[in-house]
Parts: sequence; structure tokens; C-alpha cells
Amino acid sequence: MEKQTKPAAWHYFKGRNSITPKVLKQAWAGPYVYELSTGSGMFGSDDMFGVTVLKPKGAAFNAERVDDLSDCFFSKEDALRHIEKIKAIEA
Repeated sequence: MEKQTKPAAWHYFKGRNSITPKVLKQAWAGPYVYELSTGSGMFGSDDMFGVTVLKPKGAAFNAERVDDLSDCFFSKEDALRHIEKIKAIEA
């Protein structure tokens, strides 16, 4: 059986997040694609790390945001732990 390759995660993300605009990583996590980004938040005081999770839908790089898995953190370590939990989710 031939292994199917997944398209690059960045194909699914459109636009820029105004709260955490600096993209650190976009990758696959199980059946989802995620974006780890950072910024100074709404008030410009503390560094924030956002994890945006999308569920690919059909062709043409369409995706639906998964609000239950997307979240914001005040440390990169917490954001990375959250991503590890997402990776453990089965399709």
C-alpha cells in the first residue's frame, strides 16, 4: 500500500492573528493542523502564545476552526504541552 502524504500545514491558514501575529510553527497534529504563534496580546504587556487548531475538510485546503482545542497561553512551555495533548487525539 502506498503511503499518502499530507500537504504542508501552512496551506490551511489564511490571514493573520492580530493578538499573536508572529507565527512560530505550523504543523500536523494527528488529524488536525495547528499554528503556534506569539505576540504581546491585546494590551501589549505580556508575551502570549496562541495555539490555533483546524480540522481539514475536503479538497482545496478548506478547514474548520476547532474552538475546543484552540487556546491562548502565557508561556511557550504550556502551549507546547497543549500541542502534545492534541497530537495524542485519534481521528
